Amino acid sequence: MNQEQKRHQPSEFSAGDRLEHSIYETLKVTEKGIELPLIHWERMKNGGQILGIQVPKYPEWIERLRKYLENTACKAPFALRVSLSQARKEFSLNDQSPHWSFSWREIPYTAEQYRKGVRIIFLEEIRQDRFPLTTIKSPDYLNTGPALKELEARDAFEGLWCNPRGEVVEGTRSNVFFVRDGTICTPPASSGCLAGTRRRIVKDLALKLNIPFRDKEVFMEDLLQAEEVFLTNALMGIMPVSQVENTPVSRSIFDGITAALIQSYKEI
Repeated sequence: MNQEQKRHQPSEFSAGDRLEHSIYETLKVTEKGIELPLIHWERMKNGGQILGIQVPKYPEWIERLRKYLENTACKAPFALRVSLSQARKEFSLNDQSPHWSFSWREIPYTAEQYRKGVRIIFLEEIRQDRFPLTTIKSPDYLNTGPALKELEARDAFEGLWCNPRGEVVEGTRSNVFFVRDGTICTPPASSGCLAGTRRRIVKDLALKLNIPFRDKEVFMEDLLQAEEVFLTNALMGIMPVSQVENTPVSRSIFDGITAALIQSYKEI
């Protein structure tokens, strides 16, 4: 690794730095209730198995969330964050139940962003290759502070990390997709991207709409030359991209595959 890559290498997980492990999920709550809770529980369960955190079975997990919401005077839609923390085995004298914590916040995305699309950039920071913690949501891993400062400095909605091989991985808070020749493409798990819950939904919607879908290595040029680009996460759903760096995305966000996906997503 050269000096430039070292300078931009993000903080890595260090097991020796923490007395406990933590995992979390951020869910969208609408007037109808918690959106797609099962797939969030599945990912948290996977994270618990990797870090040694005892995630309860789904009925208990979802009941805990509902009880919290019953005592929360929040107007939907909003974001609900649930975290589980547990002492590492080498620092615990006996088996302990995980500590639960909840918080909520407003959803930051605006109608104008969906209407006009957003601008994304490629971050200077190099994202390390895939290892187990890249597949889960844990504060034990990945310091996003430098990336968020760069977004603010460059006036961008989202920034994309690349790995040492030059492959685009993901955004600081989203998975990225592009469309070329009628096919939806997104970075594969081998790139080091998070297995986003809405990434999975987009795959399902593509199958339903008979749209070809590929997990493939993605490079900067792919996004700069794409016909359509969009982002996903649990809170934003599907967000159209109108500009990559200083290059406008060629196709209007009001038609095409992105628009079809957004409409189908609203019907879930």
